[in-house]
Formats: sequence, C-alpha cells, structure tokens
Amino acid sequence: MRAPARLDRDFFFPADPPFVIAGGADFQSEVANVLEIGHRGQAGRDLSYSFTAFHQQYEGLRAGIGTPSVVSNRIDGWSRGVEAWGQWQPHPRARLGAGLTTLRKKLHFASGPEDPVSIPNLGNDPEYQWQLRAQFDLPYRTELDLHLRRVGALPAPAVPAYTSLDARIGWQVTSRVEVSLLGQNLLNDRHAEFDAAATTSFFGRRIFVKVLVQL
Repeated sequence: MRAPARLDRDFFFPADPPFVIAGGADFQSEVANVLEIGHRGQAGRDLSYSFTAFHQQYEGLRAGIGTPSVVSNRIDGWSRGVEAWGQWQPHPRARLGAGLTTLRKKLHFASGPEDPVSIPNLGNDPEYQWQLRAQFDLPYRTELDLHLRRVGALPAPAVPAYTSLDARIGWQVTSRVEVSLLGQNLLNDRHAEFDAAATTSFFGRRIFVKVLVQL
C-alpha cells in the first residue's frame, strides 16, 4: 500500500491558476496485492542459483482526469514475471554469472474517460533483460572482467532493444597501486536507453584509464 502524499492531494502546477495539474483531495491509497514464490540453492561447492516468479495485482493507481488534470485513483491492472540468476566458479581463478528478468504488464482505466498519457507514465518497461558476467584472475597480478547485457525494447515512448558489452583489465602494480583500462558499450557506436527519440540521450563507446592509489 502507498499512502497519499502531499504531491497527490496538494500539488498544483503552475503555482497560480489556470492550473494544468491539480492535486486530488479525494485521492486514496494505491494498493498492490503481491504473490511471490521462489527457490535459492547451491549445487555442490561451485554453483549457486536463484529463481523467483511473481504476480502483482494493482488497484487505484494514480492518474489524471479532466482539464486541469486532477489526480485520482483511476487505473487497475497486473504485472507478472520471473527473476533468475546463477553463479558458477569452474576454476579458482574464474567466475561466471548469468541473470534474467522478464515482465508482462497490463493496465486499464477503471473509471472515467481514458487519458493517453497516464498509463505510459506508470512505467515504460522492457519485457526482458538478461546479462552475462565473466571474471578471470590472470597471471602477473592482472584481472579481466567482461559484462554482456541485452535489454528489450520499450513500448511507449518506443526505444529499440540493445546489446552492450563492457570490459575491464586491471593490473595490481603494487599492494597500493592499481592501473585499469575500461571499455564501455564496445559493440556499437551509440544506443538509446530511455525517453522519446526527440529528447533521448545516447550512450556511446567510451574508453577510460584509471589509476588507483591507496595511501
């Protein structure tokens, strides 16, 4: 349950009339009934894993109505999905990990006229995300870390799916000095992660050199 805040009941934009957005004096608590079931375990000494399935039923989510847009409890619906991860250490110097999240969501207006803005504003979420990690302790006090992730497309506003690879190689020069070379978004020149095409920020390929000195 999310109890009403002042932003729900006493917010007005702009500060002086005519208002575009107005708080709803009758706004009540948003309610979610949540069911989760999962398992976490370990197979042998080197493999650990976790799996969770969830279902969430929503009642009276926040949305606007009319002109000005008055905050009210107008949207019901549900979301469901799974979360899973695992980690395997096949060798004392190697660690491998994987993770997966899926999400399905369906929201609808419980009362009043429909507003094309309210439902997308409740969360523009990908239907899936997965990631793979690999960490290696190499000779001569060096380390190699790799992180590959895939994020599904966003529906509204639309943002394409993307795949990203980050890498790091580090050298422990002394007990107090470490030098690292880091690369981000190595698979493509740039990609968008959120917001509409006209206002989105793009994340491009970047290379960093990091020197860490512990005094």
